Amino acid sequence: MSKHSKTRVNSLLIVDVQNDFITGTLSLRNCPSKHCGEDVIPTINHLLATIKFDVIVYTQDWHPRTHISFYECINLRKHLIADGSKIDASNAKLYDYIKFADVEQILWPAHCIQNTTGAELHKDLHIIDNKTPSNHINKNTPVIRLHKGTDPDIDSYSAFWDNQKISKTTLDSQLKKLNVTDIYIAGIATDVCVYSTALHAAELNYCTYVIEDACRGVDENAITEKLKDLEEHNCQIIKSNKVKAVIEGTQDQREYKQ
Repeated sequence: MSKHSKTRVNSLLIVDVQNDFITGTLSLRNCPSKHCGEDVIPTINHLLATIKFDVIVYTQDWHPRTHISFYECINLRKHLIADGSKIDASNAKLYDYIKFADVEQILWPAHCIQNTTGAELHKDLHIIDNKTPSNHINKNTPVIRLHKGTDPDIDSYSAFWDNQKISKTTLDSQLKKLNVTDIYIAGIATDVCVYSTALHAAELNYCTYVIEDACRGVDENAITEKLKDLEEHNCQIIKSNKVKAVIEGTQDQREYKQ
């Protein structure tokens, strides 16, 4: 291990690898990208099996049944739709943007409802826990489990903040207690929750990496735009086969994406 690596504390942050984004109500297959969300799982599992991380984080969308992002719940809030909104309850469609009094919200199909199968992490994703074999490289690695999007009246793409930056999750404080310096992000969806999480991680002064081939997204054009924006905000876009070398301090920055 290099001298450089001893000064870094590395976390793998696995975002929303949940059933509803893979085979359920908000499956990426039904989005413009037509991505297969389950394609991230072998790559993430390989990272977990071959690289010793200092902290591992699993996040989950964890919405109440009346969540503001649900198209099915639009009538519950029709009295809150702003006068200037081009969309109202009578003509709203899935994936429309609608203006409420305090926030503009995209209308998603109901997804990742608390305590449902759709909200569970996919069965093939390796979860580090007390059932992990004793010889596994990350057997004793601290694990953080985080639920987000629990407030019915505000969405929360990021693992750090809600979408209006009104409420902060506990993730930053937990990572700080563990002295984390570097965050490697994988999961779903590149242009939504992965993007927001990475952006906030960089804002919070973590050295932030998005593992591009360990992510899948909603829309190809948006993915390209969001990854470019992340690079402009000091995030590194990296391939999974470079992660180990970067952590060990043997990988040249210019080769991250090759």
